[in-house]
Amino acid sequence: MPIITPDYILGFVEGQGNFSIISSHNRFYPKFVVTSKSQSMIKQIQSFFGVGKVSIIQPKKASHNVIFVYSVTKYEEVKVIIDFFTKHSPIVKAKEFQKFKECFDRWRPKFIKRKREEGMKSLNDAIKMYKEGVPIKEIIKSTRVDLKKFYSVLNIYGVRRYKKPSKGGYRHGL
Repeated sequence: MPIITPDYILGFVEGQGNFSIISSHNRFYPKFVVTSKSQSMIKQIQSFFGVGKVSIIQPKKASHNVIFVYSVTKYEEVKVIIDFFTKHSPIVKAKEFQKFKECFDRWRPKFIKRKREEGMKSLNDAIKMYKEGVPIKEIIKSTRVDLKKFYSVLNIYGVRRYKKPSKGGYRHGL
């Protein structure tokens, strides 16, 4: 079995991989894929990057071979792939990678998995903005909290929105 080095990965991807842009529900996102007939090779590539998943494509005909597919589609995991190929630039697939990277730069997934502390801070920021009367769309856009989770927290803690009326004091309401 060959020793997996960055140069080996680069060469293998130049031949057996691709940088795809997938369309789903009028949204575009990047997908990195490498295929091989060797399961151990695909597992080593997955181990090298430390992200992604391996799946198996069963042949429709008995005379064909099983194909193993390594794919990376999650936002945080695609960052790992982008960082590697930015450092070790592909030659044959340079244009394909550039488009892949541009798609990633524009990609805004609905939800980004965060650490618990980051999530709690974002939720607290969102509640503070809500109390100050900031529009919901702006709150969600700037804090990237889940809307359903946000509304459930507001209901659980009985948080009310305060609005400034045109004349005199404060009034509250939703």
